[in-house]
Amino acid sequence: MDAFSRIATATTLAVVGIVFVVATGAGVVRLLPWLSSPDVPLLVALPFARALTAVAVETAVLIGVPVGFVVAAAILADRGELTALCALGARPLRIALGALPTLLVCTVCCSAASALIDPGAGVPGRFARDLVEQGRQSCAGATRPRAALVPMTSFTWLCHPGRAPVLVGPVPKSRGRAWLSARNAVPSDDLRRMDLERLELFVLPDGSKPAFRARASQARFEGLTPWGRPAGISNVSRALVVGLTAAVLALSLATMAFELGLRSRIVAAVAGLVVAALSLTLLHRVEAFASGPAPYWLVPWAGVAPWVGGQLLIRARNVRRKLVTRRLSPLGR
Repeated sequence: MDAFSRIATATTLAVVGIVFVVATGAGVVRLLPWLSSPDVPLLVALPFARALTAVAVETAVLIGVPVGFVVAAAILADRGELTALCALGARPLRIALGALPTLLVCTVCCSAASALIDPGAGVPGRFARDLVEQGRQSCAGATRPRAALVPMTSFTWLCHPGRAPVLVGPVPKSRGRAWLSARNAVPSDDLRRMDLERLELFVLPDGSKPAFRARASQARFEGLTPWGRPAGISNVSRALVVGLTAAVLALSLATMAFELGLRSRIVAAVAGLVVAALSLTLLHRVEAFASGPAPYWLVPWAGVAPWVGGQLLIRARNVRRKLVTRRLSPLGR
């Protein structure tokens, strides 16, 4: 194992671990109200916890691996080893490719772990539908009015003898100002939307805003906060996309850092974090409109953007040097 591979292995593992801890902490904060509720058994929360853990692993791969590699490149340059290797005729891309086995092992292991942790992209949605259906069935045969809570949600079934049960609860993201009642609710696999039957919507007055009431036989709420990963692509395919994106991005960032002679570890970490975050945002944007796996395979191509940007900076720097040389050459004469 060469010097860059050793440094890249250490820094990548460290950064991946840090990002995973932060992402897991964010997931625990989101899940904590349900975990601490006596009305929600731990087994009920398990599918949602697994989905959040898989997302945390995926985030750690897509952000931690590129940041770890670009920081390793800065460390190699700061120690002077990059200068020595370049003096021996090594090219920046060749130095970066020397750590390719380490990169592949890291991305494959982490992506495989993400695919194995999540039992399925649509499990949270299917589980949520089962919870809603179980709550509705619990109203069957009710001899007196009562309420049946739907675990893991803010909805409640109102049961009345001789009547169909009614689902009531606040509208998601309305901050308690809008409330709904419906005969049934069917969430999507990734919980991004919810289809409602025989909806009645009530909006409470707020200052100058008047009250509002509407009815619809069919309605759909979209833009809800998802759980886990979307169901438009299989776990294996998504793991391959994420692993390939992280690998291309890591090599691109490391090569760019070598060619620019970047020595500051802080600057390298910030640049890698910004680029990796943009790649993660791009992946989420694709999730919003993609109905199949094809658009996802365009995401890894965005990983070459740092290398292209580095080449443009180098050419701009060379042009600037030539212009300065031409201006100073008459003075030299």
